[in-house]
Amino acid sequence: MDIYTFHVSRIKSSAKPFIIENGDMKKIATIQRIYSNFIVHFLDFILRDLTSMVRVRPLWSQFFMQFIKVNLEILWEDKKFLLLQDKDGIWSIIEEGNTVGKIVGKGRFNIDKNGSKEIVLKEKSFILSTNELGPDVNVFNSSGKVVGTFKSDLYHLKEGKYSLVVMEDSIPIPVIIGAYYINNYIPY
Repeated sequence: MDIYTFHVSRIKSSAKPFIIENGDMKKIATIQRIYSNFIVHFLDFILRDLTSMVRVRPLWSQFFMQFIKVNLEILWEDKKFLLLQDKDGIWSIIEEGNTVGKIVGKGRFNIDKNGSKEIVLKEKSFILSTNELGPDVNVFNSSGKVVGTFKSDLYHLKEGKYSLVVMEDSIPIPVIIGAYYINNYIPY
């Protein structure tokens, strides 16, 4: 069983990379939001971060947020993955210019939870059980076995610290964390 930790920025539109560390506090990967240009980044900041400070988020901000794509760049073991949003709720996983997988909403799994995401990477499938920021969010493989669990207590949740406890070595840790980040931290 291995533990991986990461900290996410409080500013949801931040393009600052966050680092994934293993149990020995050694950096294994980075994940960073990417934007097509500065104007899109600026609009995302206004719509996601500034309007969230208002007691009730204006309806127009939610309307315009659906047009801003959430894309991530993952650097892991001399590999570069891109999670590019194709359309609402669907991301392509791209490695070296080739599409190697997808992240989609409710898939063919029997786990019927609101906000769950299926991750299909090459020949493997995984699912995040929910989009709730709770103490435990499970990662299942295609046979329904729990292969990882995201953990956080309320104290660490406030400062943006999360951990992934992995029970099986064969899961693509940064891609799973990227999907968790999209699913839980960036509302779309």
